[in-house]
Amino acid sequence: PFLIGVLGDQDWHVRIYVIEALGESGDIRVIPALKRQLGCSDLLIRVYAAEALGKLGDRSGMPILLQALKDPDWDVRRYGAVPLGEIPCGWALPHLIESLDDPDWSVRLSVAVAMGRVGDEAAVPHLGPLLSDEEEAVRGYAVEALGRIGGKGPIRFLAQALQDSQEVVRERAAKALGVIRDRA
Repeated sequence: PFLIGVLGDQDWHVRIYVIEALGESGDIRVIPALKRQLGCSDLLIRVYAAEALGKLGDRSGMPILLQALKDPDWDVRRYGAVPLGEIPCGWALPHLIESLDDPDWSVRLSVAVAMGRVGDEAAVPHLGPLLSDEEEAVRGYAVEALGRIGGKGPIRFLAQALQDSQEVVRERAAKALGVIRDRA
C-alpha cells in the first residue's frame, strides 16, 4: 500500500493519521511497517501503532502487541493489551496474566478487558483478585470480563463483587450474574 511510504513524514500528526488508516485498511501486508513503528522513540507513534495492529485483527500481528505489553510507557502497554483480546487465541492469555500486576491501573483495566474478550475460563482465577484492586474502574471491568467469560467459575467472584463499596461495581456484578443465568 502506498501509504506506507508516508510513514516517514516529518510531521508526527501525518504519521498518526497514516497509522490509523493502515489499521483500518484490513490489509495484513502493512503489519511489518506497523511493527517498525513500535520501535519509534515517539510515544504517540508507538501507541497508535499498537492500536492499529489490534484493529487489523490478524494473528500475525499479535506477537507485536505482546511486545507492546513490555513497553516502558504505560500508555503503549494499555493500548497493546486490549487488541490481544480481539482474536480468541489461548497463547496470548499467559502474557495478559503477567500484566495483571502492572503498576498502572489503566493497564490492569485494559488487560481485564482483553481477558474477557478472549473468553477463556482459565482467566477466571486470575481476574478474581482484581475485585480487590484499589481502582473502582479496574474492579468494574474485571466484573464485566468475568460476566463475559460466563460459566460457573465466575459466579463466586461476581457474588463477592455484589458487596463492593462502589455502586457501579455492584450494578455490573448483578448484570453479569443475570447474563450468566440467562445463558444457562
